[in-house]
Amino acid sequence: MKSLGQVRVGLLLFFILFFSLSQQVHAKEVDKGFREEILTLVQEAFQSQISLTEEPRTKENIKKILEQSFEEPFISKYFNENVQRLDDTQYIVYGTDFPINTIPFFQYNQDTIVKQEANKAVVYEYFEANNEGPVSFDAYYGVVYLQSNDKGWKINEIVSEKRKPVIKTKSTEFDQVKEKLDGTDHNKVNIFSTSEPILFNQNQSVNVIEHGFLLSIYTVTKSILNEF
Repeated sequence: MKSLGQVRVGLLLFFILFFSLSQQVHAKEVDKGFREEILTLVQEAFQSQISLTEEPRTKENIKKILEQSFEEPFISKYFNENVQRLDDTQYIVYGTDFPINTIPFFQYNQDTIVKQEANKAVVYEYFEANNEGPVSFDAYYGVVYLQSNDKGWKINEIVSEKRKPVIKTKSTEFDQVKEKLDGTDHNKVNIFSTSEPILFNQNQSVNVIEHGFLLSIYTVTKSILNEF
């Protein structure tokens, strides 16, 4: 017969797993047309970033180039961390072996994955570790996050992640309560910026209701277990 401690741990693990699965279930592989659209956007964004290393430009010109593919919060971040001032009017992006906020060197083949959930999408590819030559690095996923708004699809984040990327719509109240109750680090992956107003469509509304329901279940279960 299982001990009370084993039962408590089992129940907690069940609800944590159930919630994790519910966060991921809506993200799906996309159809060929949408995949080509997103990959074309990402390729064009890569070329625009490369062009910034070719010659000095004004700040306005650099921002105009980036606005074609990137959201404003990302552009400000990119400018602060990547763009170097040459004089009063001219700026440039210097090449580097360790670029940040830059589109990864995707192969744009079957290894380049595109997934979508409502108005958010992710493009990622796994890169094997390299321990030879002047540049070495651990294995990682190169990841580009995108979001759709009234101007179409735009890139809002570029990161490297150790685990396979997962689209998350928002850091929910459930995550916050679960961490406080468990007192553990759940090692979250990067999530989308929520600095822009969120317009909920039908799928997102379902997600909000679903997450609220799961939060209630988890909180009640936790309270019952604490009574033992």
